[in-house]
Amino acid sequence: ISQEIDSTVQLICHVLGYPKPLIVWQRYDPNTLITTDIESDGRVEIEHQFLPESSHDLMENQMNPLKLFQSILRFETLRRSDNGTYVCRAIDIHRLEKPKTQDFQVIVLEVPEIHIEKIEIVNKTSAVIAFVVDFDGNLPIEQYILELRNYTNDDDENSTWFRLDTPSPESIWTEHNYSTIKVDDLVHAATYGFRLAATNQIVGQSEWSMMNITVPADVPSQINNVHLLSKSNETLLFGWRRPLHDNGAAIIQFHQILKDDHDVIIWNQTINNTQSRNKHMSLFSNLQPGTHYSFQIRACSHIGCGDWSSIFEVITSDGHSDPPRNIHIECFFDVKLTQTNATITWEEPSNPRGLIIGYNISLRGHTTQSQRFFESFEQSYQVTDNQTLLYRAVLKPNSNYTVRICAINKSGCGQLSPLTSSSMCQSSPTVPSEFPSGIRLERVRTSSSSSPLSISTSNSHYSGLTDKDTVHQPLIGQQHQHHNHHHHHHQQLQPERQLKLYVPRISERNGPFRCIRIIVIRLPSPSLSSNISSPLSFDINNNNTEQQRDILSKYLNPDGPYRNQIPLSTYRMVHSKHVLNSETFGAYIAKEFTPESFPSEIILGDGKISRCYDDALEYDLKSRIKHYQHQLKQNELIGVASSDDNRSPRRINYELKSTRSPNFSQENNRNESYDEVFELDDEHLVEDRELFPNTYYSAAIEVSVMAVNHTLLVEQSPWTEPVRTEPILTIIPHSNHSFSETTTGIIYGTFCGLLLIMMLFFSVLCFLKRKATEATTPVLLDDERIGLSNFLRRTLTGQKHNKDQTLFYQLNFNSTQAIRKWASKPIPIQNLVAVFQQRRTNSDFLFQAGKFLALILGVVLQKIDDVEGSDYINADFVNGGLKQDKRFICAQGPTQKTVPDFWRMIYEQHCCIIVMLTGIEEQGRIKCAQYWNNEDDEQPLSFPDAFPANHLIVSTIFRREYSDYVIRRFSLKNTKTDECRDILHFHFVAWKDFLAPDQPSWLLRFIKRVNEHYCTDRGPIVVHCSAGVGRTGTFIAIDSLISRIDDGAQEINVFECVSSLRYQRNFLVQSLRQYIFVYRAIMEYVEFGDTEIEAGHVRDHYKQLKEQKTDSGNGVFTEFEGYDHTLSFIVAQDPLEHTVNEFWWMIAEHAVTTLVMLAELGDGQNKCHQYWPASVDATFDCDFVKVKSIEEEMFQYYVKRVFHVTKKKVRMLFIPF
Repeated sequence: ISQEIDSTVQLICHVLGYPKPLIVWQRYDPNTLITTDIESDGRVEIEHQFLPESSHDLMENQMNPLKLFQSILRFETLRRSDNGTYVCRAIDIHRLEKPKTQDFQVIVLEVPEIHIEKIEIVNKTSAVIAFVVDFDGNLPIEQYILELRNYTNDDDENSTWFRLDTPSPESIWTEHNYSTIKVDDLVHAATYGFRLAATNQIVGQSEWSMMNITVPADVPSQINNVHLLSKSNETLLFGWRRPLHDNGAAIIQFHQILKDDHDVIIWNQTINNTQSRNKHMSLFSNLQPGTHYSFQIRACSHIGCGDWSSIFEVITSDGHSDPPRNIHIECFFDVKLTQTNATITWEEPSNPRGLIIGYNISLRGHTTQSQRFFESFEQSYQVTDNQTLLYRAVLKPNSNYTVRICAINKSGCGQLSPLTSSSMCQSSPTVPSEFPSGIRLERVRTSSSSSPLSISTSNSHYSGLTDKDTVHQPLIGQQHQHHNHHHHHHQQLQPERQLKLYVPRISERNGPFRCIRIIVIRLPSPSLSSNISSPLSFDINNNNTEQQRDILSKYLNPDGPYRNQIPLSTYRMVHSKHVLNSETFGAYIAKEFTPESFPSEIILGDGKISRCYDDALEYDLKSRIKHYQHQLKQNELIGVASSDDNRSPRRINYELKSTRSPNFSQENNRNESYDEVFELDDEHLVEDRELFPNTYYSAAIEVSVMAVNHTLLVEQSPWTEPVRTEPILTIIPHSNHSFSETTTGIIYGTFCGLLLIMMLFFSVLCFLKRKATEATTPVLLDDERIGLSNFLRRTLTGQKHNKDQTLFYQLNFNSTQAIRKWASKPIPIQNLVAVFQQRRTNSDFLFQAGKFLALILGVVLQKIDDVEGSDYINADFVNGGLKQDKRFICAQGPTQKTVPDFWRMIYEQHCCIIVMLTGIEEQGRIKCAQYWNNEDDEQPLSFPDAFPANHLIVSTIFRREYSDYVIRRFSLKNTKTDECRDILHFHFVAWKDFLAPDQPSWLLRFIKRVNEHYCTDRGPIVVHCSAGVGRTGTFIAIDSLISRIDDGAQEINVFECVSSLRYQRNFLVQSLRQYIFVYRAIMEYVEFGDTEIEAGHVRDHYKQLKEQKTDSGNGVFTEFEGYDHTLSFIVAQDPLEHTVNEFWWMIAEHAVTTLVMLAELGDGQNKCHQYWPASVDATFDCDFVKVKSIEEEMFQYYVKRVFHVTKKKVRMLFIPF
């Protein structure tokens, strides 16, 4: 029988017998095997009972007179001593039979009893509790309960017990009658109290067994949080956090060592812990560039030193390499490709100061001709490995080149190689790459066109129109007869047989011209027809238009199959009597000019002779014409067509021998009969006589350039639109002067008079320009001149250009070149203020930027599933202006659709710093999407669909606001690789689009903050505004110029810096105001430097200023006079009735939170109009904001009002007033 302690238990024993037996209760002791009689004592009672009902049943059986008795042993309150075996013994009074017995087992159930025997400290911070179970309460122990209390931090009365997790009773280790429980992670030098209890399933928990112990103090813990703050080629800056626990003994010093790559200790230092701070730094200097180092540190107390930290390995940054050695460039001309190639070789630097990963080859060239400067340019090439044997490049023609090479390691490009004779070469001249588009051919109009005796046509295009009434007047035969009979040396020239060719100036940038030739082609007459089988002639049949279009498409079209292959002949051959009635067409050279004598308007058919008189070119021309005659004869014999006139590059023999093969001369002698009227004497090689009337002509310009090795290069312009000469009738004059000739004289005289008047007008303009320049131009830099357009405007209107009109985007090429030549001169830093004031005064042309050639190096993302266009983002790599070791990424402000691409660019380019120069919303328009989450948002930004390969998560972990900028720290995590990066976000909030900050000091302070966190090994800096050009370019330009000034430069060049930035991304520094702001910021930096003072040094700085003695008193007065500016107030006029909207928009735009009104409210000239809601809870609705009055409180001397100012659809501001 099991029963809980303090309960009542009855043991009932039934006995059958007669006469009544003796019933005795006894307790059996199994240890001694002795039974003891039990007697009643008040708690234990024995009761015997006769059961007559049961005996009556037995009496019915006469043979069995037995009676039933029962005996009850009752325990009123169970005790632990009641546990045992009880025996009910029935004894026959006559002793005839043996006694009968019945056994009862009584189990008293109660709580366990347990006590802690001892507590031992193991492993410095673990306690082993040994305990003994004194009594299990006759039940299995279900659970041990262990609680702990720390007496070190809490007082004894109010300290709290903390329950610890304990193992199950079955898993507790028992040894030497002791059961043990282990407690870990105790604190050194702390006193703990432990109490232990046990529970069973039925009764409950035992009493607590308690014991206290003190953990001994120990050496400090290991320092685990070690990181690299920054590094350079000679320094390493480490940072670490002190251990969280000093293990009961105060840390008195830190011991640090630095080993080199040979495991040799080069730095062994002990730092005393004099300040109780958590963050510490160590700087190691005078190290070797590009060398591997290992760093360890440990904390020490009076007990001893802790374990060394884990080995932190780092490599110092590479230093600037020495220049490469033995630079050699060789230029050679490729005749087939008509271009100059260069081969460049070099050797490794003597001291690379790191691992060379490539070379930067800078080819600088300039082009001049006859003391005339064309251009200066620079070409850069990157070699991405350590190759030093050979590098090929294509050079611009007719340029002097110098090559300079620097070795690239992780620190950037090292020193440039010096200039030597072997690092210079000159590229070969070549023909122009293109001709000007204004070359055209026109008729020479005469007054005779109105005569009824002549037939006029208005069609000046080659359309195939015929004029059957026109009679051609013989020329060659008549002139030949007149020449033979000495009647007339020259027939009087007629304007209807002349054409005028307009030729704009052709650039000689690619090389000086040896000769400029005018090639004229006579096209078939539209009035006759013949069947000529030669492809060099043209058949005129009934389908005139189709045949003539075929000539246009084949020979005169620049993209035709026979472009520049018109057969070259002479004037006499083209207009000979042998071909007078045929329809052959051919070209001849009408005139030759030297570059100095080349006019812009040329009359064809005027009979004037113009030659270059170059023997080499003359013999080359003879060779080309004879080659055509010989080829034409051979083609007629074999029936093959060819129209090659040999314009390919060829070498000229200056011994004046033929450039053709010997076989040609022999064949030519056998065919002399064919050249009976085509004898090539010097007089008829270049000839320009009267043209055929009513005949189509076209013209082209051919220039010849002498390349290296006496190689002649020839290039021809496209043919002009064909023009037909005037048709005339054959007229037999009766007098020496006809009516037509008289009219022509009048027109010619009128034209000459007008020309004289125009020359006089331009002479006066030039004189006035010189006077105006001398009278109005201030003292400027060298080579500074006012443009012609500005001069004409000032001369005619008497005033300068309207300053409200921005010329920044309206400059033509000529004015841009003038400004570029003027503004590209460096400015000495000591003269910066004077030059700025001078240019500001003449801002109509002195503060302008020209058109810049952009060479864009865009950022290319990794493609997503090979989808075209998924690698694009509006961002470009930009080197930091004049310094190549600092790289930026100029990007457009992300939109809602491009936010994933923006973060993908940050991750792929390993960027750690983002500079944001725009607001999310400006002037009621969204300028940039918010691509980060707020600090209090629980969910980070996630882009699972945009990053199939790398799932990125962005979260904000830190945010701090300053007066004009905000710093945030983002965590960029790759969930697939568990890589986590810290991104610093610098947000400048005091800069509006297309404008400039009010004060340069704001931006200078912001740039300083950004540079304090920049390291060259942390990837490029991402800079963006709204479009990524205006404010972004201004920021980079100022940062680059400041870096140059900090490096000790004595001169700066703002124009060159902005030009370099625009060369890499279009429109950087977008507006004139931003360009001027660059000057203002640099001027302030040069004059005042860094004026920021740490808060802890303000008192010392003020004391130092007061001690300075100056003319104004002391340093404080001098500083105030030189820099009078405050950043805390906006001073404004009282709002008028029509300016209330603008006033509240200013409040919302500048995030004003406090408004002070000093004027008296009311109507009148000196009183202020009420510009807020009339009552509390009323709303005042403006154009872009909504103002609601929340509270109004009256005081003795002022009234306080509170408004809610809400930008429509944006946010709400709380403004006390």
